[in-house]
Amino acid sequence: MLSPEGRFAAASQEMLSRLDKILPRARPPPCVPPATAVLELPSPHSLFPELKQLGCTQSTVHALDNLFSLLQVRLERNSRHHFAQTIQGLADVFDGDESAYVATQRVLRTRYARDYERAVVTTRNRMLEQVRAAIRATAETQADDGGRGNFSAEVVELLERA
Repeated sequence: MLSPEGRFAAASQEMLSRLDKILPRARPPPCVPPATAVLELPSPHSLFPELKQLGCTQSTVHALDNLFSLLQVRLERNSRHHFAQTIQGLADVFDGDESAYVATQRVLRTRYARDYERAVVTTRNRMLEQVRAAIRATAETQADDGGRGNFSAEVVELLERA
């Protein structure tokens, strides 16, 4: 017969031998977003040719093209930020399945790039439509006031609304 200390030691040893069966299995390390998870976006576009074709003055072309460039920078920054957040959030979901994680990154990269391009085209089209509307309004004003309309004031109003 064992002493109380001996029984305690034997019970402890038995419990320790079962410990690996009691504890949950270790999960594989989460996928770490690689530093190369970069969102490649197309080069910025310019409104210069379209604005010149519409007959805008050089200063108007310059101002609107700069505004369009700033809007593209904001769209790019937002797209990259949301892409990075999404990739970071998915790292824990894949439980070490690196191939599925990389494939999902590829799909998301394509989606975010397409959404960015669509947003740039929509912004471009809206800006050009606003310029066309300002030109039409100016032409109507010039017809009404004997040709004394001021296109620059119309464009300034457009810029202030943007």
